[in-house]
This record gives sequence, structure tokens and C-alpha cells, in this order.
Amino acid sequence: MGPPCVDPTGNGQMSQSDLLDIPAIDALLERFKARKEEQEDLAATTTEFEVDQPNALCPDALQSMGLRLRMVADRMAGDLSAVLRSQFTCSISDFSLLRLRSAVEKLPSRCCIIELAVPELSLSAFLSMDMKTAASIIDRLVGGTGEGADIDRDLTAIEQRVIADVVNPVIDAYQSVMSGVAQLNMSWNRFIGTREEMLSFPPTELFLSARFHAEVEGGLEWNFEFLLPIADLTKAIERAASVPVQPVEVAQDRRQGLKRVLCDVAVESTVIVGKSVVSLRDVANLAPGDILVLDTKPGQQMEFRVGGKTKYVGALGRCGSTMGFKITRQVDERSNKGNAG
Repeated sequence: MGPPCVDPTGNGQMSQSDLLDIPAIDALLERFKARKEEQEDLAATTTEFEVDQPNALCPDALQSMGLRLRMVADRMAGDLSAVLRSQFTCSISDFSLLRLRSAVEKLPSRCCIIELAVPELSLSAFLSMDMKTAASIIDRLVGGTGEGADIDRDLTAIEQRVIADVVNPVIDAYQSVMSGVAQLNMSWNRFIGTREEMLSFPPTELFLSARFHAEVEGGLEWNFEFLLPIADLTKAIERAASVPVQPVEVAQDRRQGLKRVLCDVAVESTVIVGKSVVSLRDVANLAPGDILVLDTKPGQQMEFRVGGKTKYVGALGRCGSTMGFKITRQVDERSNKGNAG
């Protein structure tokens, strides 16, 4: 037994201040316990959904990826200029590391997202565009001006196939440039039309978000966001950063993009059958039945000129119901010096 209780009042009774309020103490402890649990949950949530990951990639790796993404933009500009047969410029407006939840929270309820299967990675990649861009692409590719109104409904299968004409070159440009980091084979897996569908993917996975801004001839502006999971690529990205992308590589990629654009530019081409020098008086007096004597001899090869320069020589012949020109030899560029007209 413990020591006997002492009555400080001397009258055999204890004051109210000496009595312990056990229920109140228990309630206070419960509140502290609940508060602690809330703080622990909050701390776990903050860690789980942290957006900024400054240490996920070293600064050199981020800088290297930024340069590669600018190369993607240049490649996209060249490829889509050829597809659209219009001037198309593209730039990387922003790139960052973020959790998928952070990207999903920014989406409107109705969206246009293509899930990309990437066999080399454990997660899918995503190519996202706002509905205004989707509507503009559809209107532009079906012969309109591209000023289509926002779409507030599911895209039809035909509309998705139309969008694929623009999306596929974007995918090709991305995986082509990324081949310097890792060989990725991206393919269209499925179309996602609502933000709720994106909630089924792991929200805490880290992605490299690259936002591209494009301007299309006619005053159109298109925006794309490419989300690439980097969990399986961190080491590959850092290894690639140890061998920096050389300026000459960037210049070569831009030249290739320009070449793709120029290849679809129409140029005037002429087959020179022969020439004849006549006076203005003779020209004025020409009549049906008159014959002009050309300087070309029968069987002599003729010139095929592009932009006034002889590129090929060959012979005329029949191709079905029309005349044709059969090329027999390409002309050396050096022999074109001084040859114009």
C-alpha cells in the first residue's frame, strides 16, 4: 500500500482543485493523439505528392534534356511543315519534372490525350493537347481555316484518325531525338477524353513534362504537352549528359528539318527541246504551217532544268497517252556555272 492521503484542510475533506478530472484528461489526450495522426498523414501526403524534384536529375542532365527538347521542336517544325504543306514553327515553351497527379490536376474535365505504349518502359507516355488545339487541327486538316470552335464532346473515331496525322510526326520527332538517350518505340495505345480517366494511372510517378508552342501559317496557334516517365530513364539521361550534345548536332538536325520542308516546295521545271533565234519581224509574221528550225539534232539528248539550271539530260518519248521525258544522266553541279536561262 502507498502512503496515507493527507488532508491539507484538516477537516477531512479535499478541495475541488485537488481532484483530478480524469475524463477531461482522457479527452485532451485523445485530441493530441488525433492531431498527431493528422500531422503524420499530412506529412506523408506532402512527401507522396511532392512536385518539385530538384535532385531527381543532376543539373547537367536537365540542361542536356533541355537542348534535346529544343531539337524535338525543330524536328517537329520540319516534319509538320511537310505534312501541312504550310509554314509551321515550333518552340519548347517549358519543361519540368513533376508528379503525374500535378499534371492531371491542371487538366480540364474534357481533354484530348493520347496514351503511348512504350515497351522499354514500365509506364505509358502521354501526349496532351487542349480541346481548342484539337478542334483547330481537325478543321485545318479537313480543308477549313483551322478556326474551329472548342469541342465539348467525345471525339469520333474519324476525328481521332485526323488528329493522328499531326500526332504521329510529333511522336516520331520525339523518339528520334530521344534515341540519343535511349531507344524508345512509342506507339498510339488509346485515346483519353476526360480527366477522370487519367486518375487511374499511378499519381505519384515522376514525369518529364515538355510543353511545345506551335504557330501555323494563317495565324493558328497549337499547344502540346509531352509527358515522359523517367523512372526507368534516369541513369540513361545522366549517362547521355556526360557526352553533351554538340552544337553541330543541333545545326545538322535543323538543316534536316529545313530540307524536309524544302522538299515539298514546288519549283518550276522545264524540258528544253531546242532553241531558235528569230527576228521580231519573223515572230510577227508567223502563221499556222510555218516551221521553226531548232538547234537540236534528231536523237540529241535534251536538258531538264530546275530554276534555270540544268539538272538532268534525257530524251523525249511517249508515256501512255502523253509525252514523257526519260532521264539518262545527272548533270554535275560544276558544269552549271554560267548556265542559266
